[in-house]
Amino acid sequence: MAAVSNVVAAPMYEAVAAPLAYETVAAPVTYAAAAPLTAAPLAYETVAAPVTYAAAAPTYGTATFAPTTYATQQQPVSYLNAPASISLAPMTTYGYGAAPSQLSYAFNPVAVYAPGSVQAAWDNHFEAFGKQDVDKIMLDYDETSVARVYNNVDGSKVEFAGTAKIREMFTNLFKDLPDLSTLDAPVIDVDAAGNQVFLVWKCPGCGFETATDTFLFGPDFKIKRQNIVVTKKESKVVVSKKEKGLLLSVKMTDRCGGAVLSEVR
Repeated sequence: MAAVSNVVAAPMYEAVAAPLAYETVAAPVTYAAAAPLTAAPLAYETVAAPVTYAAAAPTYGTATFAPTTYATQQQPVSYLNAPASISLAPMTTYGYGAAPSQLSYAFNPVAVYAPGSVQAAWDNHFEAFGKQDVDKIMLDYDETSVARVYNNVDGSKVEFAGTAKIREMFTNLFKDLPDLSTLDAPVIDVDAAGNQVFLVWKCPGCGFETATDTFLFGPDFKIKRQNIVVTKKESKVVVSKKEKGLLLSVKMTDRCGGAVLSEVR
């Protein structure tokens, strides 16, 4: 066995790590306290208060109406259970005689003259002429109507315009026609399409040997124009003087052939 020498081992050194180098940390940043945000106050637009309109009271005029009174409906009468007797209210006695049992009122309706055709208007005119009814015949004329009369005997021509003058014309004409026994109308032509009537008439007993009328009607069937041509004889006058006294007699033959005797002292 080999001898063991005392060998001193070299000292072992533990490796020491180099000290750690620490990075310098910056000092913490200190921020100044932010000033509080102060918002400007909002400006609000002033809104007007809502307008309140008072309800207008309805106006119905000044008329005052009496309340309506309705009659109480009478109960139906049953004849099966009818009472033996019925009590009636006493009759009212009037101071001026007995009360009338029934009131009567005079009611005379006035017919409105409104012809709807030339024929209807002509029928009224012809009937009125035969009756010599001036009021009735004037229903066919108005203020725009014009009548012209020409006499073949003396060549005179007269115009009648408006109702007053035409009424005067018919008044005098009917005086000249006191007797219609010889009146005749051989021609009566009613022309509805032309709104006219052509008439030929005569009354020789009253001096009208011949006469023609032409009637022109308006849209309202009034006679707007009437043209008349007559052959009218004048009256005959015979004057005689009596032998005795101072009596003077005048004999006049009127237009209708009659004799009128007048005496003048």
